[in-house]
Amino acid sequence: MAGLVDEPVAAGLAFGVTPGVVVVYDLGGGTLEVTVMEVGDEESRIIATGGDRRLGGFDFDARLMEYAASEVRKLAGPDLLDGGRRQAELRERCEQAKHALSRALQTRLFLSGADRSYTVEVGRDRFERMTQDLLERTAAVVDEVLGRAGVGWARVDRILLVGGSTRMPMVRRMIERRLGGAADTTVDPDQAVALGAAIAARDLTAADRLAAGRPRMLRHRDGELL
Repeated sequence: MAGLVDEPVAAGLAFGVTPGVVVVYDLGGGTLEVTVMEVGDEESRIIATGGDRRLGGFDFDARLMEYAASEVRKLAGPDLLDGGRRQAELRERCEQAKHALSRALQTRLFLSGADRSYTVEVGRDRFERMTQDLLERTAAVVDEVLGRAGVGWARVDRILLVGGSTRMPMVRRMIERRLGGAADTTVDPDQAVALGAAIAARDLTAADRLAAGRPRMLRHRDGELL
């Protein structure tokens, strides 16, 4: 159907990509998707795509949950991984801690037990060590998709970070080591696809108006629709 836009292409529109080979690394809460695109002056073509439907930000949260629960047990506390209210609260606290560690080197988790509260400290270094294997799994997916596309890292012009989990500093470092340059983080990773879809819709609407002999009413400036 005319007018449908793939998510990686939408992300590219949001970032305003120029002609070249572009990799979209999309790490969300539950999944990882990697796409290699060839961007031309008139259109973008997806060369290869792949991912891992069982790997995302929730898995990084789970490692923090296991660590925090273990620390509470050392303090003779209750089992926080009980599948009930305590586990739900633990997941929420660990997701907040993960976000905090994207901005700071150290954070604390404040957890409640049956009759007392517990404080668990965790640093970014420890968090990165306990999730290193997850990060390496994402790197393997990127390498595999590039291989299927027949594209080496030397041919990649830009890599776009999409999805909230790409805010983790270790993700950006891993990508930039492979790329040998800076990843593109100019667009909010949570909003990139939606913004790109809005731009595509804007352009289609404008084209329809021009075809009908009506003046173009929508413009785009600095990532905002006017």
